[in-house]
Amino acid sequence: MNRQHKNIEISKMYSGLSEKDVLGCILKEPELINEAMNYVTTSKVFYMEDHEKIWGAMYYLHKSNKAIDLTTVANFLGEKGFKLTYYLTSLTDSIPTTGNFKTHCKTIYDLYLRRQLWKRIVGFKDRIEKDTSYKDVASDINYLEKIAENFTDMLNLDHKSMDGIDDELIEAIFAKKNLVQTGIDRIDRAIVGMTKGEISIIAGRPGNGKSTLALNITRNMILDGKKVMFISREMPRVEIVKKFLAMHTQVPNKQMRNNASDHREEIEKGLKFIKKYYKSLHLFDNLRSLDEGINEAKKIRPDIIIDDHIGFIEFSSRDNRDVRHRIAEVTRRYKWLAKELDCSVILVSQLNRNIEHRVDKIPRLSDLAESGNLEQDAEIVMFNYYPYVYEYEEAEHGQFGQQIIIAKNRYGTTCKFDVGYHGDSASIMDSPEAAKQKFRNRLNASNESL
Repeated sequence: MNRQHKNIEISKMYSGLSEKDVLGCILKEPELINEAMNYVTTSKVFYMEDHEKIWGAMYYLHKSNKAIDLTTVANFLGEKGFKLTYYLTSLTDSIPTTGNFKTHCKTIYDLYLRRQLWKRIVGFKDRIEKDTSYKDVASDINYLEKIAENFTDMLNLDHKSMDGIDDELIEAIFAKKNLVQTGIDRIDRAIVGMTKGEISIIAGRPGNGKSTLALNITRNMILDGKKVMFISREMPRVEIVKKFLAMHTQVPNKQMRNNASDHREEIEKGLKFIKKYYKSLHLFDNLRSLDEGINEAKKIRPDIIIDDHIGFIEFSSRDNRDVRHRIAEVTRRYKWLAKELDCSVILVSQLNRNIEHRVDKIPRLSDLAESGNLEQDAEIVMFNYYPYVYEYEEAEHGQFGQQIIIAKNRYGTTCKFDVGYHGDSASIMDSPEAAKQKFRNRLNASNESL
């Protein structure tokens, strides 16, 4: 049962009794797992190996909407080759009142953080003594900051008293102050708005316009007076500015890249517009790690954070976790950041390649890269699908139509609908017809100038 650890100090930092009480209480009252998940952010919170396995079984059953009881947990573990039925029975034989459940959750979480902190401090000390690189030291410091944040979160987990916040609740409900809208009418009608303190996902395959959609949302929010932090992990900032220029001038997006000097006067006018009206945009193209992005966000305190895209977030070379666990950290930390800053977060993600092998290319939730974590943590999951990439002229709206699929909507219904896509101006519009009309207007203006 005991996890043998080479460091005697760490081996003292656990409470087998509290771990048993938490698991036993959940077996007695399965709904308690929801409260436990506030503290048990990873199965490693449990020091005892068998306890870690039991928690993993409970967590899987809960997320699969299956019953949690002695039989289902024992069967699940048995299928994995773990014979723990007898030990599970002992957990339910003598457990304390569930009134102490929260205290035991806090205890095991506190001890887990102490173990992590101790291991990191020892490693930090060893690296300092060996005169390691400053990059490694900086990584350690960022990790220690994360540990500090976790302690703060633990101290603030108690619910607010309802006394004194009635006015705040009423204002939030009727004034919709807790909602942030995209500025694209069709999308806002479908989702009503993104909730402050929540994360939303925009996902699509390459070439389907997910970055263009994110930048259109950015433009709309900036012009609506919102403070926006945009992290570009794929495009350099100069390419992003070119897309904004295409939105606000008559210079086509392709011309912006290939023949900008032929349109110097109009581009300079566009740059003046951007300098004047985009002062509340904080644009980064050099933030490589998750810590760097979160640290900047805490300084800026924006209304919305857009991270494009999370597949390019870099982790320490010493981080041996698989992609699934890394993505889980990204969504979890962004979710808590959204709550802390009272802002909305949009994470742009890639869809996996399975979609390319299907006849039907329309995205599904299962196409999300590491879909379990992204789908679970997000308030809204939005796919953008550009049929023209796959069907060319056979696409219903040709090059002017893009489909938006609301695949998850925590506070509303799922749906799909067409919006307009105008490549020359890097614009997402309310309808394919509006995009076609913009194309005609630009073409006529170009012909008249000749």
